[in-house]
Amino acid sequence: MRDYLSGSGLVWVALGFSILVALNLITLALGPAQVLANLATRPWGAFVSVFVFDSWGTAGGLVGVVVLFTPLLFGIPPAQRARLSAFFLAASVIVGVTANVLWTDLYNDTGFIGSGSSSIAFAAQAIIFTLSIFGLVSLVRGRSLSYDPETRAMRQFFTVVYITLILSTLYLVLVLQPIFTPTTLYNWRVHEIGFIMGIGATFLYQAAPGGLTINLVPSSRPNQPK
Repeated sequence: MRDYLSGSGLVWVALGFSILVALNLITLALGPAQVLANLATRPWGAFVSVFVFDSWGTAGGLVGVVVLFTPLLFGIPPAQRARLSAFFLAASVIVGVTANVLWTDLYNDTGFIGSGSSSIAFAAQAIIFTLSIFGLVSLVRGRSLSYDPETRAMRQFFTVVYITLILSTLYLVLVLQPIFTPTTLYNWRVHEIGFIMGIGATFLYQAAPGGLTINLVPSSRPNQPK
């Protein structure tokens, strides 16, 4: 099981997001205000202020996206899982940091440096959301094929998974934290930037040459014994 999980890349995803949570907790212990005051004097401060603690909700979100990503990962062929895990971890962090830098340069008129890993969590959620759409479309396209009972059950399971992830993401960004509703809340726009860029990054991943297009269909093939 250890080798199976390691080969899927899930261990590295969990480790990567655990490090993000640890950085949040370390800056909480040091005092976020003090850390941000120091970073505000640095030209590269906006690149690392994204790792400074801002709320327990953000820390919980970093853990939550790993949980949500797991069923997506095991809905694709084993040979493609490590690559998808690497993309998910790298893109979430890169998009989150970029969103924080863009917000700081373009929209921040508060006089304070932006902080918090929420942009990373929203970028990760956007990737999960977009992959779920691709997965659902893939399953719908194959609905006319004949499948053995076990594979049919897997397809039904992943159909529920994809629909649940899509609807829960929409509920998050439209109801729980309506990031596309005009507001004066501090640092809110960085969530919009991170979410949109996360969707864009996933589309680029899907469209990239060199075999990066993934088929989000359970690995069992129709009419083929296991």
